[in-house]
Formats: sequence, structure tokens, C-alpha cells
Amino acid sequence: MINLLTEFFPKMLGHVFPVAIRWYYTQEKLADRVKIRVCEDRDGLEYWNGELPQAQAWIRVTNLTPFPIVIDRLYGSFWYGTQLAHYSVLKQHKVPASGEKDIYIEAPLTSGQAAYIEKTRKAESSLHLGALCRCNVREFQLERTLKTGHARLVNFSHGN
Repeated sequence: MINLLTEFFPKMLGHVFPVAIRWYYTQEKLADRVKIRVCEDRDGLEYWNGELPQAQAWIRVTNLTPFPIVIDRLYGSFWYGTQLAHYSVLKQHKVPASGEKDIYIEAPLTSGQAAYIEKTRKAESSLHLGALCRCNVREFQLERTLKTGHARLVNFSHGN
């Protein structure tokens, strides 16, 4: 009888424990425990003018969950007063449990968008992003708006 219980209990625990973890870690709870911000210690949010104008940013993803996560794709848009450029990053990024990862994002700008930045002296800059993530427990989605008080303008006549 004890032999039967010692074999049954671990098998039962193996079925109950994952269900309990999935119940506790909802999609919303996992998404709330993943923090994303623009890296100010790197170049942050930049708009480049020139032959091939572009917008670029370094973002830092902080995983506060007890599980490693994989970001399958990132998508969104750069804003400088108005929506400027869309981007998508299809490369997978692994973020360890209770760890951080820096991710580079870039999007091309048209000459008209670069001219808009050139004539707009002060505008609020932000990065809108969405991400599809997964971990051992479940898949979940992130939606964030990252506002920055400062965007670096490179090769613009009024750049900072």
C-alpha cells in the first residue's frame, strides 16, 4: 500500500502543480511583472537625419517573473509629436528569470518625416510597443507606451 502511495503521489503532484501555477500566474499577472523602459544609459531614443533617415531606440526588458521568458516579436511605432514610423523585430529574445535584456529597435523614416522633425522644435517623443511573449506557464502579450522627456536628434539643424 505504501509503495502504491509513493508512486501515485508524485504522479498526481506532477498533474496538479502545473495547473495551480497556471491558475496563479494569469496572463495579466505575467504581463505586469515584465517591465520595459527606454535605456537612458545607452543612446535612448534617437532620430537620425541624412541620406537614410531613421529612428532607433534601445529598450531594457526586466523580467520579474520566476520563469525565463522568450519575446517572440516586438512591434509598434515611434512618435515625435505624431506617429512617425512603424517597426517590427522578429528575432527572438530570451530574458532570464529575474533578469534583464537590452534590445535594439530601428525603423526607417521617409524624407517627409525627417522634414517634419526638422521643423518641429519641441515635441513629445514616445515609443509605442507591443510584444508577444511566452514562458513555461503560458503565452502572453505586452502593450506599452514608453514616454521619454528627451529624444536625441542627430544631424538636424536644431539637434541637441
